[in-house]
Amino acid sequence: MAGRAWRRWGVRAAVILAVAGCGKSGEPAAEAPLLSVPNPTPERLGQPFEAATTLRAPEGANMPPATTLAGRSTATFPGLVRDAWEAVPLTDANGKPGPIVVTLDTDAGVIEITLFPDMAPNHVRNFLALAKVGFYNGLIFERVVRQSFVTMAADGKEETQRVELVTAGCPAGDGDPAHGHLGYFLHPESSDLKHEEGTVGFVLTDEPASASCRFYVCLSPTPVFDGRVTAFGKVTRGMDVIHAIAGRPVKDPNSYPESEQPREPVRIRTAARQ
Repeated sequence: MAGRAWRRWGVRAAVILAVAGCGKSGEPAAEAPLLSVPNPTPERLGQPFEAATTLRAPEGANMPPATTLAGRSTATFPGLVRDAWEAVPLTDANGKPGPIVVTLDTDAGVIEITLFPDMAPNHVRNFLALAKVGFYNGLIFERVVRQSFVTMAADGKEETQRVELVTAGCPAGDGDPAHGHLGYFLHPESSDLKHEEGTVGFVLTDEPASASCRFYVCLSPTPVFDGRVTAFGKVTRGMDVIHAIAGRPVKDPNSYPESEQPREPVRIRTAARQ
């Protein structure tokens, strides 16, 4: 992919393909305006599920698998998330949004993710609602993405960008973007969070409104994502666990997608708000 991504797809397409762990080619999706969020109004903090999401599937999407890797019906989750949506508080007693911690208990150890509703309230609420209804319980860290590609710097010179991340939350457990969703998709939100080591966001495909349930954790700084992919949290405990997950042997280093899929993936036992 290095040396070809800029010429074939441009920066945005290269970024999104890297996030998705998808090796297909194609024309870049049209840019869509991001909802302005930092210091959100009460209306933005309380936006209903129907306004925050769309049922329009991105191009190339298939139906989700009938059941998740943990054996639960995927058809039930959109309704469960919608019902849980309004019951997920994002503010304190004074009506101010503050950091929220979610704990992932995994086979490899405990990971704590701090979420920032003042940056991306709908993305945070979606993650919390999915955790509340038990969607992530029994799913796995399904892919380790390590990609390089070339972009054009402001001075006209080419520079190599590196993307390193792990992904989790695919219903089928294989990280295939075609069915790695639950049938609803989040509208994009702007976020001032920088993509540093430990930054968390939802996986996209090749359209802005394609985030659903898969999430990524950056293994290293990824500034090419800044302003292009909605970041909504950061690992604040257990980054050593994330690196241990990323260091596990893959199925086949010489074959895609097996080169991104751990031979013995780490399972998320539970995901719960503190």
